[in-house]
Amino acid sequence: MKFKLALIVAIIYTAIVYFAHFVFKYDILHFNWIFIFPIILMAYYDFNAGIYYSIAVNFTKLSFVADSYSKGEKYTANGIEGMIFLIVIAYISGIFFEKSREKDSKLLTYSELIKIASEKENRDKFYAGILDYTVKKFSGESAFIILISKEGFLKDMYSNTNENIDSNIIDKALEDKNSLISRIFLNGEKQRSNFASIDFRYENNGQNISPKFMAVPIEADGKKIGIISIESKDNYRNFTTDDLEYFSEYASIVGLIIENLEYYKRGLYDELLDIPGERYIKKKVESILIEKTQTNESSVFYSIVMIDIDNFKKINEIYSSLNGDSILRQSVEIIKSIVGKNDFMGRISGNCFILIFANKGKYITKDIIEELRINYMTHDFTMKERKIKMTFSASIVSVPLDNVNSYEEIKELLEKRLYRAKMTGKNYIVEY
Repeated sequence: MKFKLALIVAIIYTAIVYFAHFVFKYDILHFNWIFIFPIILMAYYDFNAGIYYSIAVNFTKLSFVADSYSKGEKYTANGIEGMIFLIVIAYISGIFFEKSREKDSKLLTYSELIKIASEKENRDKFYAGILDYTVKKFSGESAFIILISKEGFLKDMYSNTNENIDSNIIDKALEDKNSLISRIFLNGEKQRSNFASIDFRYENNGQNISPKFMAVPIEADGKKIGIISIESKDNYRNFTTDDLEYFSEYASIVGLIIENLEYYKRGLYDELLDIPGERYIKKKVESILIEKTQTNESSVFYSIVMIDIDNFKKINEIYSSLNGDSILRQSVEIIKSIVGKNDFMGRISGNCFILIFANKGKYITKDIIEELRINYMTHDFTMKERKIKMTFSASIVSVPLDNVNSYEEIKELLEKRLYRAKMTGKNYIVEY
């Protein structure tokens, strides 16, 4: 849209110059500098546009004005000199603005990825956001990120199409130093293909036809940590070498974002369960309280739930802490089933979790937690070959109904109500 506007301005400007020359008889066309403004304006938005404009202007000058001079040869030479002069101006301007656009593009990409990272509350959502942005930015259909451990094994794989690939396939490909996936990761090769071929993730198994793709390594903290790839089945979309270079630069920005995210999450996220920890929970609650003070209290209401797994200490004592960790992971998956898009879940301590429900009153929230409690107590928790049953107790605090004004007050009230739930016999919910 901005380029079209610049083009219109350049055309109007040129028309005024010609009008002044022919109607008002101002002999200004042989002053080449008069066209520098529209040339720079065009070059600002497109590198080639400034050059094309300068050529068009000079040919137009030749066709309109040649007859006005008694010696056309003299003007022709003048026109060629003018053309060279304006093309040089357009080229220099284009180079300058092209570098400026590249810098602005990188800054914009970085800021947009930072925004994605800050909005996502867990690793899966973060990578899903990155991949959706990648597909949009490079006009692809699907994208994936393979994260590889420093030992050279598959660590994680994320795809915007939820594609599942057997980790053994990737590990076998990484073991083969001549495989395409190894050459990308170990040697830092940049790969692209505009022809259907064996998918390089499956190449050792000789299966799955790959569409057009680009794949490059991701680096973070000066070390290769994985591969990012984008794919397209569009017959009219070919990836060029320029696309590949730009995609490689983009991958370096993604690597930087991943690096920053990992440092950030080490302080705010629970490493075992990959969900927000208490510091993050405190920030979340404090933002809710600020919202309550800045807006009409009747329009802001949240329900905050504390869930504590019953008799969890015995699990660690009898079955070992490793089995306890397994119970926690399984518990997170069950609890996540009730956490909506606008809701929140975090781990405040060992076997204790916090849930925050936006725009849900205390009674609705209790019904949700009651249904969760039943599902939880009937679930078979597995520890190697053994299956056991578990229960939890919970407490609920409502903002602003419970008249709490700080994170500490909310936490204290939740703990008091949770204590009553435990004293009632466990496997119980207290909301008052």
